[in-house]
Amino acid sequence: MYRTQTRWWIASAALGLWAGCDAAPPASPRAGVVAEPAADEPAVATKPKRGPVIGGEPIEREIDWPSADALDLEARARLDGDVLEAVDRAPVPVLLPSAPLEHVLVVTGERWFSLRGEQPGGVTVVVTGSGLATHYPGSGAARFPDTLRGHEGVVSINEGIRHASWIERGAAYSLELECASPEASPCDSDQPLRALVEGLAFVGGAAVEEVVQ
Repeated sequence: MYRTQTRWWIASAALGLWAGCDAAPPASPRAGVVAEPAADEPAVATKPKRGPVIGGEPIEREIDWPSADALDLEARARLDGDVLEAVDRAPVPVLLPSAPLEHVLVVTGERWFSLRGEQPGGVTVVVTGSGLATHYPGSGAARFPDTLRGHEGVVSINEGIRHASWIERGAAYSLELECASPEASPCDSDQPLRALVEGLAFVGGAAVEEVVQ
């Protein structure tokens, strides 16, 4: 499980750095140089021009927040106070596996959250949510081969770790499942991963109108 924990901390730190980076400010005009209209010509308002779009630019997503009525109070009740505080700071809706997790830890950034916990037997579960998208000009609308929670998504395996990703309510989500061995249950097929995704519960976030304690 050390590999997943290390990957989780590195990914969380990288998300924070990426989300916090702003584009460089425009160059300032030369000192003392002011353009003014000629005396016999009226000033004309010009429409601002957008600069060239560079592939890979982060774009903030528009999040469709669920109401407080959608909160899973039973799932919230299983979280410690410090974890709940982190959940309620999250800038996108936080989804938690409905089955109990041990050693739950939540890290949040300006536009993302990352949640890590363990199932009995040392199975590691990581859920991340992001309010950022990456823009690639001319790429068109991507199509995904799987359906997760009623949305297009992708299910894959990499280095023995089961991975699912999808877009929900405008936010980008992913769930990873790692076992001691790729052949060990529940990592020996993608069905347990899919079941975890389908059973995710909404437990909070910063924009919930009313959080019931």
